[in-house]
Amino acid sequence: MDKKTIAKYRIEDTFKITGRGLVFGGEIIEGEIHIGDAIEFVFSGQTRLRKIKGIELIRRIDKNPNFTGLLIGCIDQNEVDELKGHLSLNQIGLIYKADK
Repeated sequence: MDKKTIAKYRIEDTFKITGRGLVFGGEIIEGEIHIGDAIEFVFSGQTRLRKIKGIELIRRIDKNPNFTGLLIGCIDQNEVDELKGHLSLNQIGLIYKADK
């Protein structure tokens, strides 16, 4: 697969939604993100590539009114729990166009 970055996303938070999975909370800092695209991020020294299953704009009254949640496809519940508790925050995730 020839990957071309189409967007960048700052991961500021992670949380789990029971029955849905893992959500990255943060800000789109460049480009556009669509459901089905993939996000590449680093966890425990390994680069991971996961599908974006959902996108939600989260209204906040603090400094970042454009806080966006990305529902991330994980391999299993263990990966959800692992990432939720230990992902390095404020890293930049690279977004790649969904394969057709």
